[in-house]
Amino acid sequence: MEDNKSQGLSRAETDVDALLKCIKQQLNNSLPVKNALLSIVSMCQENSNASVYFHDIGVLKMVRDLARLEVPSKFKEVTLYTLGTLANSNVVCQQSLCTPELFNEMLTLIVDKQSSMDLQTVSITVLLGLVTKNSTGQMLLRETGCIAVMQKLFRENFTKSEIDSSNESFKEKYPLWYAVCNTLSAAVNNPKNEENQKICCSILPHVQTLFEARMKPEIIHPICLFIGHLVHGNPSVQEFFISIDGLDVLTKVLTKLVGDSRRHLSSAKMAIAVTSAMGNCIAQNPPGSTVLAKHHVVPKLLNLLFLENLDSQEKASVLVTLGHCVQTCDQNLYLLFQNYGIQRIQDSFSESHSEIVSTITSCVQIRRNMWEQPENR
Repeated sequence: MEDNKSQGLSRAETDVDALLKCIKQQLNNSLPVKNALLSIVSMCQENSNASVYFHDIGVLKMVRDLARLEVPSKFKEVTLYTLGTLANSNVVCQQSLCTPELFNEMLTLIVDKQSSMDLQTVSITVLLGLVTKNSTGQMLLRETGCIAVMQKLFRENFTKSEIDSSNESFKEKYPLWYAVCNTLSAAVNNPKNEENQKICCSILPHVQTLFEARMKPEIIHPICLFIGHLVHGNPSVQEFFISIDGLDVLTKVLTKLVGDSRRHLSSAKMAIAVTSAMGNCIAQNPPGSTVLAKHHVVPKLLNLLFLENLDSQEKASVLVTLGHCVQTCDQNLYLLFQNYGIQRIQDSFSESHSEIVSTITSCVQIRRNMWEQPENR
């Protein structure tokens, strides 16, 4: 593996002089420059060490300067795409690019009514590369006002009717919305950013509106990922989500998806995404577990858990959420017993899930012992 990386970097070093020469000599001819930039992108995608080399010899700075030029939209898209790839491929490039100036430039492009949707999308993708696993980027996204614009785009990009119809308008707008959703997820998660979590709470009511639309994987998966990241480890955000009936909405969606999951694999996959979001909503949150008990979610999770077409990681996600359900709620525990859940889980899951199964079993035993103590009789 290391030999392959070294060979890839050697090829990059061999080719890079030609690329640099091409870019410098052909600045007035966008096609060869675009091709050279796309070659740089390809090298970075093949070998992340190449981006460090590009940084060290000044390629990153040159691309950054190109992105500042007044050039046709399509050419600017390629330069920004290259910047985003460099930021995403290596932390050295990410740190060099993570400046208020670049955030403000991307913000200007995003809000400019003259910007094409493709240019807006690639500008957001640059921001995604800057905030991913980067607390400084998360802070700058907030302080430069970019996060407020992301929220507005999330709410207003397309309507319920566009989602339902899957028309050309939806297909055209979806890449922008998807980039926004991923950027907001990165803004609140890994590392967890409580300030950004609090700010992003304002779009949770709109999330429920999106759930009312036709259930489509390309909407359900990114939304559930965003919800999971937004509420993760933040009791106040979890409580807010419950207060606006967010968990009730999730359970209704889960009920529909589980009912259809034996016939359609896509429904099962979407149900897993919803389950994972639920798990983050109720972790160390007893009121959330009670909401799920009201909707009899535990039997639905058991039905989902024993589908044959789920992989090991997906089953683990369901098991974790099931564990959260029974950890603090007696009614969920009763539903587990009533459906022979603990015995079915112990009999059905292999060693790859042994740790999670053991945790659930121990939790159940502890709570059963509490029930059986004389003062609880």
